[in-house]
Parts: sequence; C-alpha cells; structure tokens
Amino acid sequence: DLIDEFRNSHLEEMRAIGKTLVKWKSEIKVSFIKIDGRRISNGPIESTNNKIKTIIKTSNGIRKFKRFRNRVLYSINKDIPIQNK
Repeated sequence: DLIDEFRNSHLEEMRAIGKTLVKWKSEIKVSFIKIDGRRISNGPIESTNNKIKTIIKTSNGIRKFKRFRNRVLYSINKDIPIQNK
C-alpha cells in the first residue's frame, strides 16, 4: 500500500509524509464524504467567525454585550429579530 511505501522509504522526507498520512488517515478519509452530493466543509463556519472578528475589530471596543450580540446576529442573519431588552 502507498502509505507503507512512504513509511519504508530511504528518504526522510518520504517517511515524514508516511507518518503524517498515518496520523491523519481518518480525517483525510472523512474529507471525501459527500452528503446530498456535496463534500462536508467547515468553510461556512470559518466565514462566520471571520465576520465576527471583523465586527470586533471595527467596533472600537465593546461596552454592551447585548448591542454587540445584536450587531453580530443582524450582520450574519438579517432574519433574526433584534432584542431590545
């Protein structure tokens, strides 16, 4: 099998690749699973986290958590009602 060829190579770099493949084998296999014809991705979550970080950077400090929360929720999903209390 290919992983064994990497692990048994005389080149240190190839052995390192073999070790990495063994260590991450299950994660690599899961990355090819498709649900409803699409591969699973954490891209949407990373995008949301990036939007929140951008809001934090541009807000010049956060004094009221509820205001910050409402701003984040409105920026990410305009359908969520804003809480006044």
